[in-house]
Amino acid sequence: MNSPATLKPLWCHIHGLSPDHNLPGIRRPPISPDKNPSHHGFPISLKTIGRSPHFMPDLTELTQVSPTHSKTTMQHALITVGLLTLSNVFMTMAWYGHLHNLRQKPWLIAALVSWGIALFEYLIQVPANRIGHQVMNVGQLKILQEIISLTVFVPFAWIYLKEKPDWDYFWAACCLLGAAFFMFRKKLLGL
Repeated sequence: MNSPATLKPLWCHIHGLSPDHNLPGIRRPPISPDKNPSHHGFPISLKTIGRSPHFMPDLTELTQVSPTHSKTTMQHALITVGLLTLSNVFMTMAWYGHLHNLRQKPWLIAALVSWGIALFEYLIQVPANRIGHQVMNVGQLKILQEIISLTVFVPFAWIYLKEKPDWDYFWAACCLLGAAFFMFRKKLLGL
């Protein structure tokens, strides 16, 4: 009943991993009814599960970075950046596009059109954050989103809204780069 196959999805859910994630420390021990007496239908007692190395992943193996793990991490990060960039295009259009196109329309019409555009933003942003959260914490995702948001907003304001960026955009970008450094420094510097 409480075999590694049934505990693995729960362990993956608790630690934010996908159920098909390879957990090297989990392996099925050979169980024979005559050597392990059954208690209430369980092939192994519940007290044994907490102490058995067969039911808990080997954390030293999970913390070591293998080439396939770093490749997967990079893939997740790149997919997240791509999806968040696309999401921010929709977000920027939903938030500020009405200032150009719907200036003469009542605000309620502008709000409804913006909500329609924002739906597409959320349909992309939610999977982006779920994928990104497998390799980043929430603070890192938020700072990444802010950097992408400013990167999308500046050309949008300049090209679409005809507002020329000034030095304040540059200083804001420097502050965001500083924020990114502090959020990612443990990964960057190996701390």
